[in-house]
Amino acid sequence: MYDYSDKVQRERAWYKEGIKKQHFFNSKFFYSDDRQRYNYSYAKHEMERFLEEKAAKSNSFPPRPSLLIAPIGTGDDLKYLSFLTDDITGIDVAQEALDKVFNPEVKLIQCDMRKMDCFLDDQFDVVVTPLFFHHFNGMHKLFMQEIFRVLKPGGFFVSLEPSILHPLCWLTRSLRKVVGNITGQVEDEAPFFPGQLLLAMRESGLENVTLKGASFSHNRLPVWFAKINNVFTRPMKDIPLLKYFAWMCLYYGQKPNKKA
Repeated sequence: MYDYSDKVQRERAWYKEGIKKQHFFNSKFFYSDDRQRYNYSYAKHEMERFLEEKAAKSNSFPPRPSLLIAPIGTGDDLKYLSFLTDDITGIDVAQEALDKVFNPEVKLIQCDMRKMDCFLDDQFDVVVTPLFFHHFNGMHKLFMQEIFRVLKPGGFFVSLEPSILHPLCWLTRSLRKVVGNITGQVEDEAPFFPGQLLLAMRESGLENVTLKGASFSHNRLPVWFAKINNVFTRPMKDIPLLKYFAWMCLYYGQKPNKKA
């Protein structure tokens, strides 16, 4: 297990140092900013559609929910989540990231998700953690316990994470041992087995824990190929077992209502 304080410092440094390094496998044949933007955007739009469905179908979903985005990073997820409410709080351990969020209506707090002392128990109707847990493998349960604490009874939790079961994920992880960290990822950042987070969600106390595929198109796939792939793989997103092999998986759970 890595040293947590050192890991946090490396996460903060990542916002200053950039992402991609010069390498043959980062050439136009294997990588482009357009591929990166499209494939991540597609997965996040699936998260947006999923939340829209939950908001429309759930009787316990309030009309103006209090939303926590944790971590908020540089604010990219706001365009996918702002439809829910105007009561949005965003936290991040890196002030370097918060300084890049240009939305005066969002309450921004520098805070460590391991211990969110800045919040009371039962404070938020919805907590969304986009692309967070794969940065802290082995600590899912610790973070989920704190997320459970700040969720209101009946509140919703949603996460979006890469699965190690996707063929290109295990291929790129294997290649990294040969060609090195050419994408500039933070050390220890890696996709994980979906069951790890599902177990942590259940052990924290969440109920109605479910998973569905968000996208089967890896960010290294050309845009034209990813668009075709998205059409043909859409029916697989809810199929048992197959959905675990998505590149991005959506996780959902609900905090039980307190008994009278």
